[in-house]
Amino acid sequence: MADNNKKRILQVFPYYFPPDVPDNGGGVKRAAITLISGLVDSDFETYVMVPKSNPAYDQAFLDVGAKKILELDDDQHLVLEITRFREKFYLFRYFMRLTNSVAKIRRIIRQYEIDLVHSHASSFLGGAVAAKITGTPIVIHVHEYGFRLSRFANWFYYSVVPRLADRFATCAEFIRQGFIANGASPDSVRTVYNGVDLDHFSLNSVEPRGSFRNEMSIDPSALIVGFVGRFTHRKGVDIFVESALQVLHQRADAVFIVVGGVDEHVREEREYRESIIAQVEESGFAEQFRFVGGRSDMPEVYRALDLLVFCSPQDMGPLVPLEAMAMKTPVIVSSDGGAVEEVLEGRNGIIVETGSASSIAEAVLNCLRDPKLLTSMSAQGRLHVENNFSQQKYVQSFLGIYRELLE
Repeated sequence: MADNNKKRILQVFPYYFPPDVPDNGGGVKRAAITLISGLVDSDFETYVMVPKSNPAYDQAFLDVGAKKILELDDDQHLVLEITRFREKFYLFRYFMRLTNSVAKIRRIIRQYEIDLVHSHASSFLGGAVAAKITGTPIVIHVHEYGFRLSRFANWFYYSVVPRLADRFATCAEFIRQGFIANGASPDSVRTVYNGVDLDHFSLNSVEPRGSFRNEMSIDPSALIVGFVGRFTHRKGVDIFVESALQVLHQRADAVFIVVGGVDEHVREEREYRESIIAQVEESGFAEQFRFVGGRSDMPEVYRALDLLVFCSPQDMGPLVPLEAMAMKTPVIVSSDGGAVEEVLEGRNGIIVETGSASSIAEAVLNCLRDPKLLTSMSAQGRLHVENNFSQQKYVQSFLGIYRELLE
């Protein structure tokens, strides 16, 4: 079953996407894949637990070295979804599913002789509860916290999560400080910034820069400003589009690209996309926009951009700005969330007021007017990621946590 010389880690990945939903490489999954691939040559081997197996979606875990995909036969996200609280009996159904999940994960831990559990969501505690029951060390990886919860939800969160984790890793320092301020032991919580596979996100790994531009039928002299992320309100696509329209009233030589899809099963996401596209069509600037959906060739996409705008206020340790900088693309990021810990103001990017389309538009115009600034930030971005956000540094941080717990 396993290499007896290696310790076994159960990576709990609590998100489910049905077979007809394209794999858009969400940030939590990409972070997990980066970690799993970095563990291949270590003294650990990885098993990945998913809600329900979807071969097309799960294959990425196997491709980077996971030994086996284990499922709970639950065709929904396992995380507690606050947006569904108003659904009748949602909480009751969720806790019934949670109880079932704990029982199944407990059996998995025993059957596969798991040495350590790494749960990739603090909003799903089933892996942590099962680990506690079996006496297995547990690391809770806090990717997603920070969504401006109610006072009661914040109290519950800060009270419960530290009690269930032997260690928990946050993808931004401000989240770590939040736990400590609410009573968590500083020794139990570590900041582990997300890492980028610098061989994959490298200028040496992509086609010539003009290929994506040609595919999009963009004039060689046009400046391309991009948005990359899920096409949802939470990611701020509307803010990006509004800022783009403000820019286009002054700079007709810019083209704005939105890269990212929606979950076609979610009506609110479909309607949101339709409303944004309708707004663009009515603006008179439709020719200056490209809505390209999800892409699998992200290094090429980043390389084609002259500037990336990341305006989500709710991403705690976003990979998009890091990947863009690794491809020498300067970034503009919002002042809330974890992106501000990834950018050196004026050196490899610009920090703007969260939720302010006019602030973004002003920053974009300043960058487009100053080619020397763009060139300088481009060179600094790659170096900054190499020094602070590499895959090697990311993996070594978790190896240190694993070994500390298993000693």
